[in-house]
Amino acid sequence: MLDQIDTDRKKFWEVNGPAFKETVRLAIRETSEALLLQRMPATLRTELEGQLEWLKSYLEQDTCRASHTAQPFAGDGRPRGVPSALN
Repeated sequence: MLDQIDTDRKKFWEVNGPAFKETVRLAIRETSEALLLQRMPATLRTELEGQLEWLKSYLEQDTCRASHTAQPFAGDGRPRGVPSALN
């Protein structure tokens, strides 16, 4: 959808941004719960810990930006700090 020329990215994120943030919060919650499991391969634990830190960092940066500016999104319409591959 964002790849379409006629898509207004700012409008898209105004409409979809809150749901995206809620999805990130859900991912944090589920990843945190998964890390509570005692029996987990070390490589998986390391991967999940890295993902959890990235998710937390994203929300913290977005919250900080939102408190300093009215635009928590990058100029191209995607949330700041989110790699384009995740759009």
